[in-house]
Amino acid sequence: MSLVYQVKTSCFFSTHQTSESRTTGTTETYNIGYTYDKNGNRTGLAATGQHMQPAASVSYTYTGNKLASFSKAGVAQSFSHTGNGELNYGTTPTYDNGARRKVDRLSSTNYYYSNYNHKNERSFRDNVLNSAVATMTQYVYDESSHLISEYDKNGVLVEYVWLGDKPIAAIYGSGAATKIYYIVTDAQNTPRRLIDSSNHAIVWAWDSTAFGLGNPTGTVTFNLRFPGQYYDAGTDQFYNHNRYYNPELGRYMEPDPIGLEGGLNPYAYAGSNPVMNVDPRGLIYGFNDVMNYSINNTLAFNSIDMSHLNGWQMSFESAASNFISNSSFTFGNKPVGALAYENYQVGSFRENMAHIGNVGPLDAIKAKNIAKESLSNAQNSGLSGVHNGAADAYRHCQWSCEMGKQLGVDQASKIGGTHESYSKGPVNEIYMDTYNNALGRQMSLRPEGCKVNCMKLVEKGVLFQLEIAKPKKR
Repeated sequence: MSLVYQVKTSCFFSTHQTSESRTTGTTETYNIGYTYDKNGNRTGLAATGQHMQPAASVSYTYTGNKLASFSKAGVAQSFSHTGNGELNYGTTPTYDNGARRKVDRLSSTNYYYSNYNHKNERSFRDNVLNSAVATMTQYVYDESSHLISEYDKNGVLVEYVWLGDKPIAAIYGSGAATKIYYIVTDAQNTPRRLIDSSNHAIVWAWDSTAFGLGNPTGTVTFNLRFPGQYYDAGTDQFYNHNRYYNPELGRYMEPDPIGLEGGLNPYAYAGSNPVMNVDPRGLIYGFNDVMNYSINNTLAFNSIDMSHLNGWQMSFESAASNFISNSSFTFGNKPVGALAYENYQVGSFRENMAHIGNVGPLDAIKAKNIAKESLSNAQNSGLSGVHNGAADAYRHCQWSCEMGKQLGVDQASKIGGTHESYSKGPVNEIYMDTYNNALGRQMSLRPEGCKVNCMKLVEKGVLFQLEIAKPKKR
C-alpha cells in the first residue's frame, strides 16, 4: 500500500491544483483533488473512494479571503467572523486583546486557555465541565518552542525528546509506571507512528490526508501533529503556537497577525501546500524543516543585539585562521590555507573566514566559484531583476542547487545560512534569499540539471521575488 501526493502549480497568480491518492498494489483506492483561486483559497474538493476524507464534492465561497460558506452534498453552511477576522466554526471561541484564543465553548464543556507566555506559547488549559474544572494541563517548551512536557495536578503526563526539530521519543508517566515510545516521523518531521520500546509494537498510527484530516488509530493518546502543532480533542483543531489550524478546511482559523504583509492570503496554511511546506509557529511557512531552521538562524543573526552571537561567529573565524596558519596540505602547487586566503580577498573577510571554518577551505572555495558561475548565468538568462527580481531568485536557486549536487545538501545549507547571517540587507531581502536557497537545495535532489529546474520554478512563480515582474522566456 502506498500514499502518493502530487502537487501541480500552473503559474503565479493563477489557480493551482493538488491531488492525493492511495494505492494497494496497482489499484487506486481513493483520490482527492483540490482546486484553489489565485490567492490560495480552496474553491473545490472532489473525493472518491473512502479514506480519511469521505467521498464527497465540496465547493467553497469567500468574501475576500474570508470563508463565507461551503456546500457539501448539496447542503450549504455559512460562516461568520469576529471583528479581527477570526472564523466562527465548530466552536464559539473568544479572544483576548492580543488576538489569542481564550475560550472554546461547546455544548457542555468549555476549554479555557488561561495563560500564554511571552512567545505566545499556550501554557495552561482548563477543561471545565458543567461549570466545574474537570482537568488542567500545563505545557512546557524549550528555547526553540518545541513542546517538551505536559503536566497535570498529579505530575508528569508526557515528556517529549527532540533531535533538532524531529521528535524522536515520548515518555509517559513517571517512576515504575513510566512507558517509553519511539516516534516515527515522515520527511516533514510529522509523527506517523508510535512504537512501544518494550515490545516494538505499533501503539499509535496517523495516516491523514495531505492537509491533516483523519483520526489516529491505536491504544495510546498522542497529540503532536504537523510540525509545531498540537491536537485539541475538544475542538478537532490543531494549536499552532500563534494560530489554530483546521485540517478539514485546510486553513487557519485566524488571519496572519501581520495581515497582508505575510502574503496574499492571511489564512493560508503552508502556502496551501503542506506536502512540501511547514509552518511550525503559525507565522511564516518554509520549504520543509530546513527552511524554518535557516530563517530562524538568519533572523537571529540580524537582530539588533548581536553580542550573544559573536562567540559563534568568532569560533568559525578562529578555526579558519588556525587552519590557514598551520595547514601543511596542498592543493595543486600551493598550501591549502594560502590558496583559501587568496580566493577570499574579495568580499567580507569575516564571512569568508566563517565559511572556511564552517565547511573547510576546499568546499568554501568551490562554493565561491559556484556563486560566480550562478551570477553569470543569471545575468545572461534573459530574466529581469538582478537585484530582488526574477534573475536574483534564479541565481540563489541555482547557486544552492549546484552546491547541493557538488558538496551535499548539508554543506550547501551551512554555506547559504552563513552567507545570509552576515548580510547587511533588510530582513525581507534576507528572507527572499533564504527561501530561494532552500528551494535550490531541494532541486539538487532531483536528477535534472539545476539550470532547468530553477528556471521552471521562476516561470511557475514558485521562487520568491520582492520585485514581481513577468519572467522573460529564454
